[in-house]
Amino acid sequence: MKKIKTVNTFKIMLKAIKQIFNIVPIAASLTSIINICISFFPAITAKLLITLFDSADKTNISYDINKLLQCAFIFILCYAIKYFMEFITSITVNAFIFEKCVMYSRVKLAEKSSKLEVIQYEDDNILNMKKRAQNCIDNELLSMVFFKISNIIKNSISLISVVIILVSYSKFFLLVSLLSVLPYFISKLIRGNYFYKLRTKQAKDERKLSYLYKLFSDKQTVKEMRVMNFENYIIEKWENCFKDIYESQWKEEKKDAISLLICDVIRSLGYIASIIVSILLMLKGEISIGVLGACISSFLSVQDATCNFLINIASLPNLALYANDYYKYLDLPEDIDGIKEVVSIKNGISIKNIKFKYKMNNNFNINNINLEIKKGEKVIVLGENGSGKTTLIKLILGIYKVDDGEILYDNINVNNCKKSCLYNLISIVSQNFIKYNLKLRENIAISDTSMIDDNNKIISSLKAVDLNKLDNCDEMLGREFNGIELSGGEWQKIAIARGVFKKSEIIFLDEPTSAIDPLAEKEILFKFLDIVKNKTSIIVAHRVGLCKHADKIVVMKNGAIVEVGTHNELINKCGEYTRLYNSQAKWYVEKESNKSI
Repeated sequence: MKKIKTVNTFKIMLKAIKQIFNIVPIAASLTSIINICISFFPAITAKLLITLFDSADKTNISYDINKLLQCAFIFILCYAIKYFMEFITSITVNAFIFEKCVMYSRVKLAEKSSKLEVIQYEDDNILNMKKRAQNCIDNELLSMVFFKISNIIKNSISLISVVIILVSYSKFFLLVSLLSVLPYFISKLIRGNYFYKLRTKQAKDERKLSYLYKLFSDKQTVKEMRVMNFENYIIEKWENCFKDIYESQWKEEKKDAISLLICDVIRSLGYIASIIVSILLMLKGEISIGVLGACISSFLSVQDATCNFLINIASLPNLALYANDYYKYLDLPEDIDGIKEVVSIKNGISIKNIKFKYKMNNNFNINNINLEIKKGEKVIVLGENGSGKTTLIKLILGIYKVDDGEILYDNINVNNCKKSCLYNLISIVSQNFIKYNLKLRENIAISDTSMIDDNNKIISSLKAVDLNKLDNCDEMLGREFNGIELSGGEWQKIAIARGVFKKSEIIFLDEPTSAIDPLAEKEILFKFLDIVKNKTSIIVAHRVGLCKHADKIVVMKNGAIVEVGTHNELINKCGEYTRLYNSQAKWYVEKESNKSI
């Protein structure tokens, strides 16, 4: 198994405790105070037991029925107070500390995820780290740190106070109580580290298990797997993954159970030894029958306190490793925002000698690209799948950062632009558009919520993409909440309408009509060009239907620009564009002729 790097347990524990007190200061403080009070109960009850047993012994010359009843009442009252305090603690711990800490941690994790560079989600190590951080939250391990440390303090006070009583009768009690529970400490210290190593190793497999399970809740996937009859294959794949994960965990849990069984046997032998010693001391007349009863009871308290103390201490390094996964993820470098506010694009976009490659690639995915996009130009980026079109758009938008070269908006590097200002000027329609199971108005106006009540503008955007049948802005879309279901092409038109709705200076369309047939695509994009005639438009496509009407066509192949020009200029070159155009021209000719017939 791969060696796990050590972490500063004390530093991590302190960080977690500080977080808990910041989230729920009253609940954390109240729990701490109550636990300290409860920690004195074993010593108090031990003293009360001595008095109670001695008072009940009729052979004792100081036998007094009133004293016996009084002592019994105090003993019962102490236990009632203890159980009441434990009841209050259970509420503060479960309803406040654990619950609110999980909610807070999830929010922090989500916020962090939203601030990371998008390129980091291409890194398998980052995804595994996020999964481990999520496991830390889901298993409530940050709250468990507070719970464990609180118990350590409580058990320490209980142990010291009861040991003082026991040692006053025989030092043998202390020795046996410590030795009988020491194996718990060793077992938890070793086994906990093994479990962490295993969970770290399995993070990727757990992500795979979650992914396979989610396939059965996605209606498009379910429909395809039923028709194609491969659901059994996916089920078998999920079962094998599940088996691999939990068989490994079961092996470790079995070893853990055996070690704990041995620990329990040793602990029981220690308890038996203490009873024998107590009886011998009583027979010698060194202790009374009341002290005998108290010693037997107190020895259990010492064993419990020592056992819990050592187990909690041993679990801290393991908890620190899990907590460190969470804090390590929160400490990942964030996407650094620029400081220059861009209020308008006056000239256009300049792309100069840019290069880019994904982390796991040896070769550049975008290689030495130069391009000028003037304000108001209608630019089509054309190329086959895998040519680098979408990656180029992500670089222009500043979602990915170039490895070399620069991208300028009016001579301002995109990395120096304040993203919130820049993105106010930009609208985008992605190929992988989102289907929002929300009202129609929300589906359209979510791109510009300041205009969400403008029904006329919403309807106008819908008409622009030939969605005339949708005229009720408050109609729910999608079957998730009993709304109407749309076809794939209609959902794609909704996405285009959403992009058009936003008041922007530049609009990006990343293969926005891939779910629409070529002729319908051509008609929609014609209308689109008319709507955005005063905007800079950058359209990513692998179809040539609209190219005749573009101000500039950029042809890409293998991550590089191979041709730039208008339709007529590129046709005359008889290059890559001509090849693409000739291979696709029949789609439009055949459909148009069929339409005329």
